Amino acid sequence: MGSDTMGLAKLDRFRKPIDITLVANSEREELIYDVKRISEREFWMATENGIIISDEDFRELRRLGHETGLSHSVIRKIYKDTDGRIWVATNNGISLYNNKTDRFIEVQSPETIFKYVYDIKEDRQGRIITNTPNGICRITVPDNPERDMDYENIDISRYLSQGNTDIPFLDVDSKGVLWIGTICDGIISMDTEG
Repeated sequence: MGSDTMGLAKLDRFRKPIDITLVANSEREELIYDVKRISEREFWMATENGIIISDEDFRELRRLGHETGLSHSVIRKIYKDTDGRIWVATNNGISLYNNKTDRFIEVQSPETIFKYVYDIKEDRQGRIITNTPNGICRITVPDNPERDMDYENIDISRYLSQGNTDIPFLDVDSKGVLWIGTICDGIISMDTEG
């Protein structure tokens, strides 16, 4: 679990009583927004100061920040898609990790300005779905993601209160239904296959 300024806590639900142990913390207090297992021995933590890469015991191995091409230092979400690509949601768009160069590619389209991206998911066709200031964006990724990606804006304004475009949560269920969690308007569901 990520925590507010306390680092990372490990929950052992099989111990009685339930045991929560602080397993990672840096010299400075920082928020941990998300934790993803990237490989058998590596975890990535989304923080307000970039990405912390740790081993299975949550010992910090290294950090990834602006110098690696991240579009912003505040990282909200880390998502590993079915092709093994690592997508990062930031306070200034999306970054896609290139493991061959150990750098990030900024994902940006001319017609869509990503800002404050909170979540990234994938639909059953392998398209990436994320929130934007204008609603939802569906991204079709070519075999070589460094080439132009195909962006499709999905307008959901008719479901939202006037001026409210905050969408902090997305999920795609096994039937292909996209669930959209909003700040003021509850949960919206829509078919992603159409």
